[in-house]
Amino acid sequence: MVALRPLPSSATFAAFRADEAAEAATTKRNRLHMRKQRKYPGRNRVMARQDAADLAFREFTKGEGDTSTDPFACTDPYVIHGIGLPSAHDAVPRYFDGKSNSKVPVSFDSRCRKCEACLSHRRRLWTARASDELKAAHRTWFATLTIRPDDRFVATMHASDTAARAGHGSWPTMSAENQFRYLVKHLNKEIDRFLKRVRKNGAPFRYLLVSEAHKDGFPHFHLLIHEAALPLTKRLLESNWRLGHSQFRLVNNSDPRSAFYVCKYLAKSALTRVRASKRYGRDQLVVAATEAIKEMATRIADTVITGPVPGVPGERSV
Repeated sequence: MVALRPLPSSATFAAFRADEAAEAATTKRNRLHMRKQRKYPGRNRVMARQDAADLAFREFTKGEGDTSTDPFACTDPYVIHGIGLPSAHDAVPRYFDGKSNSKVPVSFDSRCRKCEACLSHRRRLWTARASDELKAAHRTWFATLTIRPDDRFVATMHASDTAARAGHGSWPTMSAENQFRYLVKHLNKEIDRFLKRVRKNGAPFRYLLVSEAHKDGFPHFHLLIHEAALPLTKRLLESNWRLGHSQFRLVNNSDPRSAFYVCKYLAKSALTRVRASKRYGRDQLVVAATEAIKEMATRIADTVITGPVPGVPGERSV
């Protein structure tokens, strides 16, 4: 009598399918990389020809000793190789004018974003941006968002499935950095839902979000919410975070140290991630100053001046 081979269990079959999907994703990624290398051998960045020429000129005139004057210069930069290609806008005129349309190779240093100098540079950069937002905002909330154990399990399952489909293998064999990256990628969707629920109240705001790894490696979030005009209540903010514990408190906008509440976490670890509103810290202070100047000019124009007009002796306003 022939003994029948037992069928594989569902767990074994699922592991086999996951390994098969990971191998297929890795093969596809390698095939695309080889195709790119054949098209642009030795280059991993493509840019406009004029931009590449300008960048090469700046690198040439920068000098060798300039980086030593930067107190936050990267201690372990890596070289990025690029190639400048003529755009469709200037390729035809160059062809008829007899000018060169050749490719422009360029190389430049980039920050590693992992050393202590790069982390300090990132902290100072986002602190300056947050300080400008604090000056332009009416009120600012500082928040800490955590994830409860049940939702942690669900997030881990979704993150492990995404990692397997991307070709990174099983979840236990992944590095802590990759696990944190995929967890943040999944939880960012929940952050988006939280921000959309708050915006449904009709109060516009801007935000700065920092995701930090806990002692066990699971992410939690620190948040600055800047009120633009209408106030946001603490009850509204707490009720719209549905994945765990949340803590909200108002900060002093006139105190520049308030920006350190969130930005200090950026220098702790290279795993820390940051996201913010569009053009965060760039235009808000200018817009606020412009509105203040317009309001002051309107108030002065509406005020009847009873004394002499400054700069014109003997003249009075109407």
